[in-house]
Amino acid sequence: KLESLSSGDDNGIWMLSETGDPLWEVLEDQQQKQSNFATKISTGQNKTTTTLIVGNQLGYSVDDEKLLLGSPSVREVSLGSLSLLTSQCITITH
Repeated sequence: KLESLSSGDDNGIWMLSETGDPLWEVLEDQQQKQSNFATKISTGQNKTTTTLIVGNQLGYSVDDEKLLLGSPSVREVSLGSLSLLTSQCITITH
């Protein structure tokens, strides 16, 4: 099911973790790619959806982490090394 949710590019499913790629760099890359397709975006022809998976204060369960990291559709992203509350992560990423 994870594979079917991903569009096959970096806009698929992002898993928030402390060891992932810095989110601001991923977003900058996305913005640069999208600026190359500005016409499509402005006409609504290139809409993308990104799903961000956030764990709770205990992190991901072993089974969840194994499932997510085992999928090529899931990319790990990070807000940095500072520990944050789940609610803070949601606010920042929104």
